[in-house]
Amino acid sequence: MSEEMKAVTTASDRLKSIKVDKTAMDEKIKENVQKIKKEEKPAKKSQSFELNKKTIFFAIGIFLLFLFIQLKYMYEVWFDPDEMDIYTVAFELVKGKVLYRDLASQHMPITYFLSALFWHLGAHTVAMQRLYFYIMFAAFWTAFIFIYREYVNKWVFILMPFVYHAMLQHYDFATQILSEHVAIIGAEIFFLEFLVFLKKKDIDLGSCIRMSIAVLLSFGTAFINIFPLFYLGLGVLLLEIKWGRERGDDAKTWWTTMLKRYGRLFGIVAIPWVIMFIYMLATHSFHDFGFCAYTINRLYYPKYMAGLGGNILSSFVAPITVLSGHFFGFGFDVVGIIYIAEVFLLGCGIYLAYRKGRTNGFIAGFTVYLYVFSFGGRGFYNYHGATFIGIISLVGAYVFVTYMFKNWQKYDKRSVFSKAAIAVISVIFCLIYVTDLPLMINFIKGYETNFYQADTDIVDAITDEDERIWQTNVCDTIPWVTKQVTTGPAVSTPWMWEAVGCQKIEEFKKNPTRVVMFQIGYESWGYNMADYAPDAYYFIVNNYTYVPGSTQIWVLNTYYDEVCQKLGIDPNAENDYGVSCTPFTVDPTEMPGMTAEDRKKAVEAVQNGETEEATPAEEESTTEEVTEEKTTEATTEATTEATTEEIEEEDESSSDESNGNGPGDVTVSPGDNSSSGVDANTEGAVQAPDGSWVIPDDSDGPGQ
Repeated sequence: MSEEMKAVTTASDRLKSIKVDKTAMDEKIKENVQKIKKEEKPAKKSQSFELNKKTIFFAIGIFLLFLFIQLKYMYEVWFDPDEMDIYTVAFELVKGKVLYRDLASQHMPITYFLSALFWHLGAHTVAMQRLYFYIMFAAFWTAFIFIYREYVNKWVFILMPFVYHAMLQHYDFATQILSEHVAIIGAEIFFLEFLVFLKKKDIDLGSCIRMSIAVLLSFGTAFINIFPLFYLGLGVLLLEIKWGRERGDDAKTWWTTMLKRYGRLFGIVAIPWVIMFIYMLATHSFHDFGFCAYTINRLYYPKYMAGLGGNILSSFVAPITVLSGHFFGFGFDVVGIIYIAEVFLLGCGIYLAYRKGRTNGFIAGFTVYLYVFSFGGRGFYNYHGATFIGIISLVGAYVFVTYMFKNWQKYDKRSVFSKAAIAVISVIFCLIYVTDLPLMINFIKGYETNFYQADTDIVDAITDEDERIWQTNVCDTIPWVTKQVTTGPAVSTPWMWEAVGCQKIEEFKKNPTRVVMFQIGYESWGYNMADYAPDAYYFIVNNYTYVPGSTQIWVLNTYYDEVCQKLGIDPNAENDYGVSCTPFTVDPTEMPGMTAEDRKKAVEAVQNGETEEATPAEEESTTEEVTEEKTTEATTEATTEATTEEIEEEDESSSDESNGNGPGDVTVSPGDNSSSGVDANTEGAVQAPDGSWVIPDDSDGPGQ
């Protein structure tokens, strides 16, 4: 073997030995690594547990904080009808009624379903209903911190509820539970998902599920929320077209991407609505749902509410018209810390749209503006604007943390003016928030205010268990507290009467309820029930009797004596038919014994300035009228009798020229019927035996 071959063989042997050694070394390294992993595994597990425990404690703590700051509104006075409508309709759903088919409502269904769910979970009082809604709100706000922590600073979510309640508590009825409050959660989810979408330029499965929930909580609670969702959807579509062009996608590629991305989204969003659709078909209520939730709001409601909802175009331009109207309505009389806070939040909405326009393009910025401000279609700062207050509070907290404060390092580098501005804004919102802290006393007292306690006690006493009553006004408190299911034609508002109630009144007359909630002179949004629903109005005043001691309880005439016996009152007691118990100005023609046609003629006569003699029905009704005259019917009769006696005595005893009349006597000139200018039409005049008309001097006599 040559020297070269020997060298090659030796080298080969050495390589083999090295490979063997390397293999053994690799195996040894693997063993050591596995050994190390086994040793470190318990330590890592313990570290992971500590991290999860910290997160859990933080989540529980922030949830309880969010819940606690709402409790001060728990015992606020009840809001008829908007808040109580939610609870009473939910109660009737629990009792077996089918929404829209058996129970006409112009509102969307989700808030009713949530309240019914809470009823099944034990929320049988207003305070408990509110508590369950508070728990729901606090749970969502807490979840936002963890779901969107990679895209939004957690301090935004911590500050937002405080900003929201600082503003909300200063508007009448805004702290009571409304559908607008439920819609806030859906509005905030969509806003946050849009921020995520701008960064990811994609929609994952989690986003699809969250947006499905958001559709239920926004559009599912108020039909008007379709307009913000329209603007958001349009903005997303335009962004997808823009991004597709920037990527150079051809039409097929772009459509394929859109179908994959949004086909899944629409499918997941549709699931709860398909279930609801099947339920409505099964209960034969789908047509009623469309009629009540859409047609009434579009065709009937605008006729009585200055066109509100009748013009779709006005809803589309609301983000511009309402904002401009707010600023043009400026006056020094409205300037205060609350007004400054309002303007600051509006400015945050405009500024965020500007910043998103700079970073993500004009389409993104304009979409943010239209989406946020379109929630203020019925005004920004009132109880109907609660959804706007909720979304603008989130925007305000986002702008404050993200662009103003940023973080402590950047805050330290800011100018003195910037630091002062941040401090002033912080102080303003703190002052606004703490002004209503005394309301916490209401929570501590734990007392619910029922302004109709006497009526609820009466209804409890005169109705059987599960006996149905007819509610003809917007007071939902009585059926809620007494737990009596209502029935009868819808008559509490003119639009519901025209759309639904007038079709059912004749059927109701055949089998009327024994108990009715009704008020003489009742007006609904400026419309008199005697005018818009005369068939129902005069059926009640002619067939029911007012229960003395109540504010709005009437019973069938045939049931009245039995009711008086149950209540321990005199059935022959003076019955004023509810005139003294109603807060409305009563038209004298609205009394029992009249018909709708009688009232129409009487009203026309007054409008035309006619002074015709009253009809028999009117004459009969005037025996119970309550007028503004200080002299009552009884004292007038007494005065007339006394005066007649005095005149007779004077006529017998006095001479033609003697005028020795004492106090209370009346001086007359026989045969001179017009010398004093007093005639039959003069107020307070009485007819003397000689046929003349005089006004008696009874300053010290009868009737004073």
